[in-house]
Amino acid sequence: MTTVIRKGRCQLATWLERREARYVVLRVICLSSLIAPADKRTPEERLTESLTEVRTRYVDGRLTEREFEEELSRLLEVEQKM
Repeated sequence: MTTVIRKGRCQLATWLERREARYVVLRVICLSSLIAPADKRTPEERLTESLTEVRTRYVDGRLTEREFEEELSRLLEVEQKM
């Protein structure tokens, strides 16, 4: 799959996810999961990427210390379940 098509599918899936969060009918159909390209990363790779993203957002000032700690706690809970 080309990068442009993959990016377009990701954008469409994100748009659908927002609508699904708002409208129950769309949530039941769950189109976003059909549109989104398959994620070929391992759970460990996804976790590492998420941790890096949270740290970057904190360093850039986009998260307060409290928000950073909450996100970090949530990610560490996910890691413990793996």
